[in-house]
Amino acid sequence: MKHNTSIHFEELSPFLFDGVIQTDNLGIIESVNKAVLDFFPKLHVSDLIGKKVQEIISSKDILLFFDHQQDMRNINMTIGMYHVMGNFHFYSEDHALIILKNITNVHQLTVELGVAQRQIRLFHSILDNIEEGICFIDSNQKIIFYNKKMGELDAREPSSIHAEQYGNAFSGATYMNDPLLSALVTEKNIIQNESFISRSGKKYDIQMKNLPLFLGNQKIGALSTVKDVSKLSELGQTIYQLRLENERQHTAHVLPSEEQTHSYIHSTKGMQKILQDADRAIHSSANILIYGEPGAGKKQLARYILKDKSSYFPISCNALPPQFIERSLFGTATSTGLLEQANGGTVLLHNINTLDLSVQNKLLQIIHSKKLYREKDGTEVPIHIQFICTLDVKPEIAFKERMLSEDFFYAVSGLTFRLPPLRERKQEIPLLIEHFIQMKRSAFTSNEISISEEAMELFMKYDYPGNVRQLEYILEGVLAVLHDETVIMPDHLPDYISAAIYQETTSIQFFEEEVGLHSNLTDRVESFEKELILKTLQKTNYHITNASDLLGVSRQSLNYKIRKYGIETIRSD
Repeated sequence: MKHNTSIHFEELSPFLFDGVIQTDNLGIIESVNKAVLDFFPKLHVSDLIGKKVQEIISSKDILLFFDHQQDMRNINMTIGMYHVMGNFHFYSEDHALIILKNITNVHQLTVELGVAQRQIRLFHSILDNIEEGICFIDSNQKIIFYNKKMGELDAREPSSIHAEQYGNAFSGATYMNDPLLSALVTEKNIIQNESFISRSGKKYDIQMKNLPLFLGNQKIGALSTVKDVSKLSELGQTIYQLRLENERQHTAHVLPSEEQTHSYIHSTKGMQKILQDADRAIHSSANILIYGEPGAGKKQLARYILKDKSSYFPISCNALPPQFIERSLFGTATSTGLLEQANGGTVLLHNINTLDLSVQNKLLQIIHSKKLYREKDGTEVPIHIQFICTLDVKPEIAFKERMLSEDFFYAVSGLTFRLPPLRERKQEIPLLIEHFIQMKRSAFTSNEISISEEAMELFMKYDYPGNVRQLEYILEGVLAVLHDETVIMPDHLPDYISAAIYQETTSIQFFEEEVGLHSNLTDRVESFEKELILKTLQKTNYHITNASDLLGVSRQSLNYKIRKYGIETIRSD
């Protein structure tokens, strides 16, 4: 059945914004509307009538359309300088419509949007790789950007709080107690220098700047930038210590007043054995290695062993750039190195796993040959030094991660001490608490301080990922908030302690209920491993690096286990 082919374009054309071409079944143009002429500014209607549409619009899709006589939609084409979306339709056996929509502006906007999105991704990548933490919230307190360094400082995964309301992501934050919200509300710059302990138990020294942001006169949000100056602080202290030692040249090393005690707080049999061995090591000339988790008391044990030494030279390997350490140890053409100054004495190297491998190898050569090459005059001098070194990771992990040369390790570990973490010697917690209170109390109050049973119970149940050092920091904070009170209560302790204890208790109950006692050994071991990984991830707020450090495995191994057990790592704060 044939349809009426009479379409009144004369009546419709004033109302059509899209170009419409009417053709016969061979593609011969029969009529066009005015909008078509916009694509062909040099032609008139008479120039188009009677011509094949394929001659004026070069498109393989139009050829296919007329060959197969099947409708085609949303065909992208180019006509001159225009980007066009085409729809082709046979409305009868003998007639077709070519409908052309000008999408030049849309195409241009799409291109520009793609460029802008790439620039934003590049911008985010740059900000994620700088050494300062960055957080930006809009005027509605929504988190727009939160980079990796800020996540490290807060022990959070940035993706988990992106687009969250700031008050939801950081529970309890108000403009009265949070500097970023305060900057947003008061429209004032707020600059702070402070120290804090992260959820992983690590202490940070930071410089924080919070300021409102404006576009013209319109406030668009607030920006917080946080600079981690912990290493700079350590660097300053180390440089000062090195200069002091250079001036003394073999004079006795004087400890700060709070460290002038020769006592070592302990009560467990394991620690008693360590102290007995340390007493024997005091008069030994063998190289000594002390390893254990950060904050476990390695420096204190080293000082205990050094208590009768008339001279020793300490250096924190993680506080100085490799080049500076190398020049400091071995000297230069114009200066005498610390090793030559310490000849006949003791050098205390903290965190040797952060030493550059090339420096480790140079130290190894000196230990083997007992000779030091003096760059000042190109001669070799005999040298006899006892090295006491500390290591804050397990030796096998340091070897695997290529942080420590095995030969160097063996050379400095004539006597080896493994210092257990505080969670393995909780009997010592009451003694340590009493020791720190007595040591620090005078700076905060003249009152005698005691601890309630409820507070002591929390102290005893917590696992202390930051070990003895974290316990010391916690007590500093507790003493600071006591004011005129004389009894430490549970509400004086940081909230994360009770939260971690509750989470651990819940996990243990879940493990006992889910695993049971009737599983075979393999299933029970895997279930325990999965639960341990999950509990550690939760404890570190799903920070992979911190979790792998606590578990004593590499990031790669931990990621493999997470995939193996199908553990979900996306948090909902």
